[in-house]
Amino acid sequence: MKLRPHEEFSLWRRRNNYSQAEIAERFNISQGYISHMEQGVRPVPKKIRGEMPQWMKTSEGDELLVRMKRQGLNMNLAVAMFKITHTKLLSFIRNEEPVPTEVWERLEQDEKRFQEYKADLKVAAKTLKTKAN
Repeated sequence: MKLRPHEEFSLWRRRNNYSQAEIAERFNISQGYISHMEQGVRPVPKKIRGEMPQWMKTSEGDELLVRMKRQGLNMNLAVAMFKITHTKLLSFIRNEEPVPTEVWERLEQDEKRFQEYKADLKVAAKTLKTKAN
């Protein structure tokens, strides 16, 4: 699964030790916009997206970290979920070893379940709202 533009941008900024203020100044946009952009609230502007391919060289470990964050997994939860040691997980994140297919498959399954759960919640909320009126 490909990283979302705001996740790629945030990862790049943090990896290269740029502050949000430095990036805002470089692209002449507000620091608040950068913050919202990294949260996925605002889109990544074309002028930034145009430069991102030149900046970004994401690794498998980077993608693993982003996807863990997306699903709310900290290191302890990930270790339990993947049935591996902390040392093994760190070796994946540091790109010392390739991430096994089973880990990617598990993340994919859980992400699909999460999306289905969100859809069910929306339907339930809409039903409750209709009944309340």
